[in-house]
Amino acid sequence: YDIFELKLVGLAFLWHQVRAIMGILFLVGQENERPEVVKELLDIEKHPEKPQYNLASHIPLNLFDCEFDYSNWVISPEVVMDVIRVLQNEWTTSSVKCMLQHCENGLPSGTTVKKQSSSLIQGAHSKVYRPLFERQTCSSLENRIKHYVNKQRLEMKY
Repeated sequence: YDIFELKLVGLAFLWHQVRAIMGILFLVGQENERPEVVKELLDIEKHPEKPQYNLASHIPLNLFDCEFDYSNWVISPEVVMDVIRVLQNEWTTSSVKCMLQHCENGLPSGTTVKKQSSSLIQGAHSKVYRPLFERQTCSSLENRIKHYVNKQRLEMKY
């Protein structure tokens, strides 16, 4: 059971953005995609619409550090209790992993079961892998903006 660490440094990251990045990296790590797919996906001239793929699970993702001005923060007891609840859930997950290791010790020598990474990608899993650039794509940002302007949910300012 290896643990890998990815450090993302930037001015801002969105929760789903990090999960999307990790989803693609899992596909590369499972050798379903070539490492070059990351650079190709960033070329919006060549690929203005992203292919549909599943996000990575939020469970193993940890926000480790942020730089903020903490001088005026007020932390309520309710928030501390919520943090404790989350950490208790994480402790439960870690305990299950320990039980799993104990069970695996009962397997014949040399026998391995390596399916833990399949739970790190959310959504449906197909039996036959379909490469990213052969999948349906999501609407481009421009098309989504036009859609909301047409529905009068968004006002276009020039």
